[in-house]
Amino acid sequence: MSKLSLDRILQSQGFGTRKYCRALIEDGDVTINGEVADNFKATFETDGLVLTVFDEEWAYREHVY
Repeated sequence: MSKLSLDRILQSQGFGTRKYCRALIEDGDVTINGEVADNFKATFETDGLVLTVFDEEWAYREHVY
């Protein structure tokens, strides 16, 4: 449905500030489709997105409460 940058995706899921999320990405703690994501500016389709942070899978949710 919509495309967001990786740092905004992580921030919207409650992982912290965008600055902290950028650090997670740059440190290699985030993978998408089994590949380490190292570019926080990369955009991804959020529909059906599953990412791994600290070796734990997370499914993207539009609204996190």
